[in-house]
Amino acid sequence: MTLAGIVFAQLANVFACRSDRLSVFQVGWFTNPLILWGIAIELTLLAVISYTPTGNAIFGTRPLPPWIFGPLILGALVLLMAEEGRKLIANRLTQRFASRIVQKAGP
Repeated sequence: MTLAGIVFAQLANVFACRSDRLSVFQVGWFTNPLILWGIAIELTLLAVISYTPTGNAIFGTRPLPPWIFGPLILGALVLLMAEEGRKLIANRLTQRFASRIVQKAGP
């Protein structure tokens, strides 16, 4: 479960950190095919490690129960929304600071 938690957190993180100022909704979810390929490979490896007898034997894992995906997805969404909130606050502070500089410079 820890490995799956890390994988899902990194899935959210890769989308959240594509830009330090633009929202993932502005950048777009599917604009970078390499990220999508990386996610597909990462999820495939997680499935192999978790759900195949060979993966279970090599890594000492067991199949994940289906209910665990609810908390994993929720945690990833919380991480993504926290970063989106940080970007929103940072952008508003930057705009305020820039408008104060413009006002002080004057005509």
